Amino acid sequence: MSVTLAPFMPLDGNDSPIPCLGFGTNQNVTIAGTSAAIANPLGNNTRVVRLAATAACYINIGSGTPTAATTNAGLPANAVEYVKVTPGHRVACLQVTTGGTLTVTEHV
Repeated sequence: MSVTLAPFMPLDGNDSPIPCLGFGTNQNVTIAGTSAAIANPLGNNTRVVRLAATAACYINIGSGTPTAATTNAGLPANAVEYVKVTPGHRVACLQVTTGGTLTVTEHV
């Protein structure tokens, strides 16, 4: 069986592909007692984002300006999560108990 890899795919010492993503645009949003979303929609080629939070928060991702609520997925403090997204959507957050910063990094 022959497998053709994209020319940009890095390979390990055994010529096996190494799954990795390049860093794209970063956006910060304040984690607070009211929902807040990143200022700009995700890029047209963004399919994965990295979420890093300094405080526990609830996350919602959607079109327009989404609103995060206590019924949404939670992200623990000082955690990193990779999430599949749709281009043009935004990420919103809401604090669990204390404020902080959510960094959203687009991966390309």
